[in-house]
Amino acid sequence: MQKKTKIFVILGMLVTAGAVLLGTYFSRSDSVADSGEIVSPESSEVEKASAVEEVVMAVMNEYGVSPEQVAISYYHFQQDDAYVLNEDWMMNAGSTTKVATAMLFSDLIWQGDLAWDSELPYNESYYEAGEGAVTNSEKKAAYTVEELVYEMLTHSDNTATNTLAFYYIDNVGDYWYDVTQMSGLDITNPEIMEGNFATTDIMAHTLMRAVENEQYATVVAIMRNAQADFRLKMFVSNDMAAKYGSFGAYQHDIGVYFEGDTPLYVVAVFTENVPNVDAFIGQLNLRLLEWQG
Repeated sequence: MQKKTKIFVILGMLVTAGAVLLGTYFSRSDSVADSGEIVSPESSEVEKASAVEEVVMAVMNEYGVSPEQVAISYYHFQQDDAYVLNEDWMMNAGSTTKVATAMLFSDLIWQGDLAWDSELPYNESYYEAGEGAVTNSEKKAAYTVEELVYEMLTHSDNTATNTLAFYYIDNVGDYWYDVTQMSGLDITNPEIMEGNFATTDIMAHTLMRAVENEQYATVVAIMRNAQADFRLKMFVSNDMAAKYGSFGAYQHDIGVYFEGDTPLYVVAVFTENVPNVDAFIGQLNLRLLEWQG
């Protein structure tokens, strides 16, 4: 897919496969930190940029990141600021799509088809190595939706995710199609709906829907308490709801910054082969926040 870069100002805010395949799609790398120097917040004192582009490009230059390595979608809920870079570049989205999975189950609960304490059956084929209590504890015959969603969003638990995904496939509908449609965008690329692929715009609009609709409040609350001091939350831990994703060279994070209970902006960052990526994403988010202040 040809990448493109564009910047604009807007006037208004606008998964069937085997368990191994699902696990591969969702797997994050074992490492949660990159080697290399972290640029501290204290070293980020620069004159206030006149446009979001300047903020983004300054951080990219500091970390030696080229436009061919990153995709970004940034939208401000309250102002008319927006910035997109390679926003339609389709990549393996890693675990960022777990947000949409949680939202699918929130919809089922909202509709009365399930409850947070409903138990979903576990099958040994759902196991996938990684972090989280479902993956790393003695297995049970069934788990509540609440436990599965919490472990999926907090610890990126792949086994919990597979349990949710296969319940949806077996009892509800087309999992990957519905995950993609959660964004509300008109998506015509069939490859995106054949597996765990997305763009930053898909994930940014998914987050917008999450924070703007009451039925997703539990999902957002879990995300606000997860992922402390990592990537988007490296320097902005408080008031940020986020979900990272990692798959080989693809290292991402998506999130929403809040002022109290009010969402201020949404940012989705996808990267490929970016060194010191955790600090890069963290510093980018810090600068975006500082620029608005």
